[in-house]
Amino acid sequence: MPWLITILFTYVLGGLTFVPLVILSLWYFAPYVANDSDSLEQFTQELNEEEARKRGEPPGFKSFKAGEILEKEQSDVKAYFEGWIIVTREHYQFPQVDPELFKNYSNDNEISSAAGNGSNNSNNTSSFMKMFTKRNNNNNNNGNSSDGGDNGSGKDEDESTDPATLDTKQLRQVRKKNRFFGVLKHGNLFLYSDEEKKDVQHVIVLSHYLVALWPRNTRDGSLFSKKSSICLYYKNNSADPKSSQFILDQLLRSGSEDTTVVPPPGSYFVHTDLNHQREDWYFSLIRATSHPYIKTGTKKDLLEASIMAKPMHFKTADMIELIQTINSTEGQLSTKWFNAFVGRIFLGLYQTEEFKFFIKKKVEMRLNKIKTPGFLDDILITHIDVGHSAPFLTNPKFQSLNTEGETKIELNLLYQGGLSITLATKLFVFKREMDITLKIKLLKLHGDVVFLIKPPPSNRLWYSFSKMPEMKLDIQPVVSSRSMNYNVVTKIIQNKFEDAIKESLVLPFMDDFVLYPTDGEIFRGDCFKFRCSFSVRLKK
Repeated sequence: MPWLITILFTYVLGGLTFVPLVILSLWYFAPYVANDSDSLEQFTQELNEEEARKRGEPPGFKSFKAGEILEKEQSDVKAYFEGWIIVTREHYQFPQVDPELFKNYSNDNEISSAAGNGSNNSNNTSSFMKMFTKRNNNNNNNGNSSDGGDNGSGKDEDESTDPATLDTKQLRQVRKKNRFFGVLKHGNLFLYSDEEKKDVQHVIVLSHYLVALWPRNTRDGSLFSKKSSICLYYKNNSADPKSSQFILDQLLRSGSEDTTVVPPPGSYFVHTDLNHQREDWYFSLIRATSHPYIKTGTKKDLLEASIMAKPMHFKTADMIELIQTINSTEGQLSTKWFNAFVGRIFLGLYQTEEFKFFIKKKVEMRLNKIKTPGFLDDILITHIDVGHSAPFLTNPKFQSLNTEGETKIELNLLYQGGLSITLATKLFVFKREMDITLKIKLLKLHGDVVFLIKPPPSNRLWYSFSKMPEMKLDIQPVVSSRSMNYNVVTKIIQNKFEDAIKESLVLPFMDDFVLYPTDGEIFRGDCFKFRCSFSVRLKK
């Protein structure tokens, strides 16, 4: 019988069941590791800290964010910003102007003389102060109060007209009369007549206001155009749950197509000479209204800038790595600008859920093309970490461009960003089914990439590696909630990934990016002139 045992032993260990048996054995003797999302996240952080320690980096270096420290030093009453602004009680659509045009021009004497001394002479009162008076009287009639101002009852011709109907000349006059040098400090917005900052025209106490962009239904592409302005939304007693609910309802309703919603009496609108200055003022005002706050678990929390408008700072180590990389080699010289541009955009997005979802979809498309071993079920991505840097492209080489438009270039691609995905699947061993989780981290991908744009009507960018790239993976299986590392299993998985790259992303195989979507069209995947124009007519 010894010969029979020998045959069975050889068959079991040397046959097709060898890999599943190894996996089953390792699973049984492996230490327990929880596979819920929080534990996996903690497991990943511990691995990253261990790698950082091996590189000689101090504890916490990878997670340190210098921006968070600067934010604390520049928020609440510590926030400071200054510049020329236009402050009104109504929302106007002011076009951009060159600030140099105002260099030899100081605000009307009317503004400094009347607003500075609180005079109620209608002939010497600025448009801004008259608007304030009119709104303040309305507030008093409604039982409300504002920040203060003169008690006159002037009425300005420009303000008696619907702001949307004013012509260019009238808008210019409104801008001229309500242009101040604004200084943001001590949690207040001080409005001066000029840059010397000697006489204060008005002070707005920001603790009474919620900073928002107006109109609320403005599209993202127009948030800082002439169509919008910064609204200092007067929130009265937002500590009152009913008041907080009212503010939320109004802001949400004004974000829809309902254009009848207007800010409550006591609100202000802040405009700037240039669009990009409006963005600077908007974020500065938000910082000034961000103060230490303890969550209440109520809807009032949604109105707190310190919670709902908290910046998503990138990790300082990742920015340092980007700076070091683009200055590391001679090959970076020709594409330094491009890699800095792409890398900076990546660091602004890599912690957002939207970007993670985008990358997850792209990875899933590639995984669907991988043929899994017979003992594994379909693969599902349960978690993704997009890594700490974007790919770097260097050494561009022009290959061809012909009169038909076919274009071909080649670049060297290097990725060491540490993209990590957690895959879930099922393992089948001897009529038995077990859940398995695999953590796969892309440590390095390096090779020459060819980009090809074909002649019309092609609507996509084709790309592929000219030869099999260098690829390093770190695979750490977690089988049925038990941690497991074994060279045979990881080697099989790595070979599958390499085969997938070789069979889809190495010449003569190519993949593509769509440049022009054709969803819902009859003839797909192209840019036919008649079809495009015909589709536009149908949509109209």
